Amino acid sequence: MSYVIHIWDQPTPTSLAEAQAVFERLWDQRAALNPKFVKLAQRMKAAFPEYGDDWDFGSPKDLPNDAVLAVGIHDMTVFYPRLVDAAVELGLSVYDDSTGECFVPGPSRLSPEGRERLAWHIPAPVPAKLPDIEDRVRALVHPRLAAHGFRQEIERSSLVTMQTRWLRDTPLGEQRISLGWKSLMDGAFYEARTSAGMRPVLPVELAPLCDPQHIIDLHILNAGPLHRFVSPLRSGPYDINPVEISKPSQLEEFLAATTDWLEGEVLPVLEQCRTVPGFLAYDLGEPRQSIAIKPYQANLVLAYWAGEADVERRFELLVQRCVQHNMTPYFLNVTYRGLQAENVQAMFGTRPSNTV
Repeated sequence: MSYVIHIWDQPTPTSLAEAQAVFERLWDQRAALNPKFVKLAQRMKAAFPEYGDDWDFGSPKDLPNDAVLAVGIHDMTVFYPRLVDAAVELGLSVYDDSTGECFVPGPSRLSPEGRERLAWHIPAPVPAKLPDIEDRVRALVHPRLAAHGFRQEIERSSLVTMQTRWLRDTPLGEQRISLGWKSLMDGAFYEARTSAGMRPVLPVELAPLCDPQHIIDLHILNAGPLHRFVSPLRSGPYDINPVEISKPSQLEEFLAATTDWLEGEVLPVLEQCRTVPGFLAYDLGEPRQSIAIKPYQANLVLAYWAGEADVERRFELLVQRCVQHNMTPYFLNVTYRGLQAENVQAMFGTRPSNTV
C-alpha cells in the first residue's frame, strides 16, 4: 500500500541527520502559501492526471498553510521518482522517513551512508497480464459515449500508466470523462480511476482570475455498483480510492458497470451543465450526496461573467462548500478580491449569449 513522504522549502539539509532535525522542527508549523507547492501540484497533476483529485488545489487541505507538504505515494516505479525530480528541481527537499532518505537540490540523495548524486533505475516495460485494455475500452465504452457526442483520446504517460478520455464541446466549454489505468506489481493487477469535469470557456480578461482552478471537476462520492471492484483494503470516498482489477473477467465486468454508471449518473450531470445558466443553476443545488460539483474559482467567475445579481452570495456558498469538502477557500478569496477590483470592471468583456 502507499505511504506518505514530506516536502518542504527551506532550509535545505546537508545530511540525513540534519534532514530529520529540520522535519521535526517544521512538520507542525503553519506557514503562508508556498508558490513552489502550487507549481509542484500543477506539474504532478499534468504528469499523472489519473491522480487528479490528489492534486486539487486546496486538497490536501493543509497545502496552503503548512510549512511541510505531506504527499501519499501511489507507486515506487514511476510516480515516486517523478515526484522527487519535480520537487528538487523547484528547490524543495523531499524527506522519506520510511526508507531513511532525503532528496535535495543538486540533485542529491542523503542517506545514513552520506551524500551521493541522485540517479534512478529506469524500470523495464511491464508485460500485460490482462487483455489489451485499449481494445476493450474501444469496444465496450466508446460506442455508448460516442452516441452522446464524445470523441475519444488515449494517452500513455509512462510504461505503466494510460489515460482514456472522452471529450465533447458544449456552449459552456469542453466536458471530459476519464478512465486512468496503472499496472502494479509487474502487471499482477491494475488500478482504474474514473473522473469527470468541465473546462469552461471564458473571455481573456477573466480567465486569469480562475488560475489555477480553471477546470471544474465533479466530486464522485458514491459510484454505486462500482464499489464492488474496490479492494477491501481501501477506504474512504470512491474518487480517491481506485478500483483494483486482477482478472480478465473483472475487466469486462468493470467496463460494463462503468459504462452503465456513466450513462445513468454522470452524463445527466454533464447534460444539465452544458450551458452557463444550466451550470449556475445546478451549482446552487450543491452539496449532493452522490456526484457533486467541486467549489472552485471558475464557478465564481462564471457567475460574475453571466451578470448574476448577488455574486457575493455565490461566493459565500462556495466558501461553505470548500469547508465541507475539506478544502481551503484561499483561492476563492483571491478571485473574489480580483473581481472587485476596478480594473476588472473597466475591461470587462462581452457576456455570454446564454446568460442567466
